[in-house]
Amino acid sequence: MISITGVPGTGKTSVCKELNTMGYRCDSLDALCAECIESGEADIQCMDRITAGLTTMVESHYSHLLHCEYVVILEADEMDLKRRMEDRGYPDSKIEENLDVQRSGTIYYEALERIPAGRIFRINTSGLTTGEIAIRIIEIFGMAMKK
Repeated sequence: MISITGVPGTGKTSVCKELNTMGYRCDSLDALCAECIESGEADIQCMDRITAGLTTMVESHYSHLLHCEYVVILEADEMDLKRRMEDRGYPDSKIEENLDVQRSGTIYYEALERIPAGRIFRINTSGLTTGEIAIRIIEIFGMAMKK
Protein backbone atom coordinates (compact mmCIF):
# COMPACT_ATOMS: atom_id res chain seq x y z
CA MET A 1 0.00 0.00 0.00
CA ILE A 2 1.14 3.51 -0.76
CA SER A 3 0.26 6.20 1.76
CA ILE A 4 -0.34 9.77 0.58
CA THR A 5 -0.16 11.92 3.68
CA GLY A 6 0.53 15.45 4.92
CA VAL A 7 -1.01 18.14 7.06
CA PRO A 8 -4.39 19.59 6.05
CA GLY A 9 -4.26 21.78 2.97
CA THR A 10 -1.39 20.06 1.17
CA GLY A 11 -3.64 18.54 -1.51
CA LYS A 12 -4.06 14.90 -0.48
CA THR A 13 -7.74 14.55 -1.36
CA SER A 14 -7.47 16.52 -4.61
CA VAL A 15 -4.44 14.50 -5.76
CA CYS A 16 -6.18 11.24 -4.88
CA LYS A 17 -9.18 12.25 -7.01
CA GLU A 18 -6.85 13.23 -9.85
CA LEU A 19 -5.02 9.90 -9.67
CA ASN A 20 -8.37 8.10 -9.93
CA THR A 21 -9.27 10.22 -12.97
CA MET A 22 -5.96 9.20 -14.54
CA GLY A 23 -6.73 5.49 -14.06
CA TYR A 24 -4.90 4.84 -10.79
CA ARG A 25 -6.73 3.60 -7.71
CA CYS A 26 -6.54 5.88 -4.71
CA ASP A 27 -8.95 5.66 -1.79
CA SER A 28 -9.82 7.99 1.04
CA LEU A 29 -8.78 6.20 4.21
CA ASP A 30 -11.64 7.85 6.07
CA ALA A 31 -14.18 6.44 3.58
CA LEU A 32 -12.50 3.04 3.39
CA CYS A 33 -12.34 2.68 7.18
CA ALA A 34 -15.34 4.72 8.35
CA GLU A 35 -16.17 2.08 10.95
CA CYS A 36 -12.77 2.74 12.58
CA ILE A 37 -13.47 6.42 13.27
CA GLU A 38 -15.46 7.45 16.31
CA SER A 39 -15.90 11.02 17.55
CA GLY A 40 -13.10 12.17 15.24
CA GLU A 41 -10.64 9.63 16.65
CA ALA A 42 -9.11 7.09 14.27
CA ASP A 43 -8.44 3.55 15.48
CA ILE A 44 -5.20 2.75 13.62
CA GLN A 45 -5.28 -0.96 14.54
CA CYS A 46 -8.79 -1.26 13.12
CA MET A 47 -7.65 0.51 9.95
CA ASP A 48 -4.63 -1.78 9.66
CA ARG A 49 -6.95 -4.80 9.76
CA ILE A 50 -9.18 -3.40 7.02
CA THR A 51 -6.31 -2.32 4.76
CA ALA A 52 -4.14 -5.42 5.26
CA GLY A 53 -3.06 -6.70 1.86
CA LEU A 54 -4.26 -3.60 0.03
CA THR A 55 -1.97 -2.84 -2.91
CA THR A 56 -3.38 0.55 -3.92
CA MET A 57 -2.94 4.10 -2.62
CA VAL A 58 -4.76 5.64 0.32
CA GLU A 59 -4.84 9.25 1.42
CA SER A 60 -5.22 10.67 4.89
CA HIS A 61 -3.22 12.80 7.29
CA TYR A 62 -2.60 9.66 9.34
CA SER A 63 -2.26 7.02 6.60
CA HIS A 64 1.51 6.91 7.20
CA LEU A 65 0.75 5.30 10.58
CA LEU A 66 -0.55 2.17 8.85
CA HIS A 67 1.52 -0.72 7.53
CA CYS A 68 2.56 0.73 4.15
CA GLU A 69 5.24 -0.13 1.66
CA TYR A 70 5.77 3.51 0.68
CA VAL A 71 4.84 6.94 1.99
CA VAL A 72 4.42 10.14 -0.02
CA ILE A 73 4.36 13.21 2.21
CA LEU A 74 2.75 16.23 0.60
CA GLU A 75 4.05 19.52 1.97
CA ALA A 76 3.43 23.15 1.06
CA ASP A 77 4.88 26.56 1.76
CA GLU A 78 3.68 27.90 5.12
CA MET A 79 1.86 30.91 3.68
CA ASP A 80 -0.07 28.65 1.28
CA LEU A 81 -0.97 26.25 4.09
CA LYS A 82 -2.02 29.03 6.41
CA ARG A 83 -4.27 30.57 3.74
CA ARG A 84 -5.83 27.21 2.86
CA MET A 85 -6.56 26.39 6.50
CA GLU A 86 -7.96 29.89 7.11
CA ASP A 87 -10.23 29.41 4.07
CA ARG A 88 -11.47 26.19 5.70
CA GLY A 89 -12.25 28.02 8.92
CA TYR A 90 -9.56 26.42 11.09
CA PRO A 91 -8.96 28.24 14.39
CA ASP A 92 -5.56 29.91 14.78
CA SER A 93 -4.45 27.30 17.32
CA LYS A 94 -5.16 24.43 14.90
CA ILE A 95 -3.39 26.25 12.07
CA GLU A 96 -0.31 26.75 14.21
CA GLU A 97 -0.40 23.13 15.38
CA ASN A 98 -0.47 21.88 11.78
CA LEU A 99 2.29 24.28 10.72
CA ASP A 100 4.41 23.00 13.63
CA VAL A 101 3.84 19.41 12.48
CA GLN A 102 5.19 20.26 9.04
CA ARG A 103 8.07 22.42 10.37
CA SER A 104 9.25 19.68 12.71
CA GLY A 105 9.02 16.87 10.16
CA THR A 106 6.75 14.91 12.50
CA ILE A 107 5.09 12.96 9.68
CA TYR A 108 8.46 12.02 8.17
CA TYR A 109 9.80 10.79 11.51
CA GLU A 110 6.61 8.86 12.29
CA ALA A 111 6.86 7.16 8.88
CA LEU A 112 10.57 6.50 9.46
CA GLU A 113 9.65 4.50 12.59
CA ARG A 114 7.80 2.08 10.29
CA ILE A 115 9.71 1.95 7.00
CA PRO A 116 13.21 2.78 5.68
CA ALA A 117 13.97 6.35 4.54
CA GLY A 118 14.39 5.19 0.94
CA ARG A 119 10.68 4.42 0.79
CA ILE A 120 9.55 7.85 2.02
CA PHE A 121 9.12 10.64 -0.53
CA ARG A 122 8.37 14.33 0.00
CA ILE A 123 6.68 16.58 -2.55
CA ASN A 124 6.25 20.33 -2.05
CA THR A 125 2.88 21.05 -3.66
CA SER A 126 3.15 24.86 -3.68
CA GLY A 127 3.03 26.22 -7.20
CA LEU A 128 2.03 22.85 -8.67
CA THR A 129 -1.31 21.88 -10.15
CA THR A 130 -3.08 18.80 -8.89
CA GLY A 131 -2.21 17.10 -12.17
CA GLU A 132 1.48 17.93 -11.78
CA ILE A 133 1.52 16.49 -8.27
CA ALA A 134 -0.21 13.32 -9.51
CA ILE A 135 2.35 12.98 -12.31
CA ARG A 136 5.20 13.26 -9.78
CA ILE A 137 3.65 10.44 -7.76
CA ILE A 138 3.24 8.35 -10.92
CA GLU A 139 6.87 9.04 -11.84
CA ILE A 140 7.99 7.78 -8.43
CA PHE A 141 6.03 4.54 -8.58
CA GLY A 142 5.40 3.96 -12.30
CA MET A 143 3.03 1.32 -13.53
CA ALA A 144 3.04 -0.53 -10.21
CA MET A 145 0.05 1.61 -9.24
CA LYS A 146 -2.12 1.08 -12.35
CA LYS A 147 -5.63 -0.24 -11.62
